[in-house]
This record gives sequence, C-alpha cells and structure tokens, in this order.
Amino acid sequence: MLMKRLFKNSEAGFTLMETIVALGLGFFVMITIMAVVIPGLEKIRDINRIEQLHVNAVFLLNTLTYWIKQAENLSVLNPSKLEIRLSGSPTPKIVSTDANNNITIDDVPFNTGDIEVTGLSFIPMARSVRISFTIKTKEGETLPITTTIAKRNNF
Repeated sequence: MLMKRLFKNSEAGFTLMETIVALGLGFFVMITIMAVVIPGLEKIRDINRIEQLHVNAVFLLNTLTYWIKQAENLSVLNPSKLEIRLSGSPTPKIVSTDANNNITIDDVPFNTGDIEVTGLSFIPMARSVRISFTIKTKEGETLPITTTIAKRNNF
C-alpha cells in the first residue's frame, strides 16, 4: 500500500531524460579516466625502454670492467678493437665492431632484441682504457656512454 501511495498512476522506474543524463555523466567520467590512464601507460612504456638501455649498458660495462681488471695484457688494435688476454685463457677476448657497426664479443653480436649498440671506440691511456659507445632502441631513445677503466696490472 505504501508503494501505491508513492507512485501514483503506476509510475515506476526511470524516465527517458534521467536515463540520458545518467549515460551522459557516465560517458564523461569514462572519458576523464581514459585521459589520465592512457598517458600514464605510455609513460610506463617509455620508462621500460629506458630501463632496457640502462640494463644493457650496465651488463656490457660490468663485463668489460671485469675483463680489463683481470687482464694480463690489453691491446688496442685499432680505435674500435680491443684484445684482452686473461690469465689461464689460451685465446684472447676480442671486443670490436662488425660491418654494421654493432658491438661483438668474440665475433658474437652483443645486441639483444630491440637494443642496438653502436659507435664503439677504445682509447689507450697510461694504465687504463677509455671506452665510448652508444646504446639505442628502435624507438629512438639513446644512451651515450663514455668511461675509463683502469687495469690492475701494468698496461
């Protein structure tokens, strides 16, 4: 009986105008949320690409640092080729560039997936070697690296 008093003439549910307003407000909220979420997702992708650059640079630098510090003899054969003779190893490690200007270690390309490593150069110094190279993604982000690694023994 209470329901009959509240809704006269059997009026129950939403009117067409209320439904249109509710759909409009819902659409506006969805557009606002998407305007915030999509740039955030793009920023996360950018951060992941930069992280890949950093991880590859750290791996390459750690490998070269370890070999150079453990080397019995280092020879810069030309500005883009370094020969590292490790104690107890019959063959030297050769770090160089290939025909496409990509870094190779013992003739095996270092490049992984979407990362390209280019512009490798070695400059011999008194008790160290200066290494320069650039890591870049296919999307265009680049990370130029220049560092000097000192040898533990005499050069």
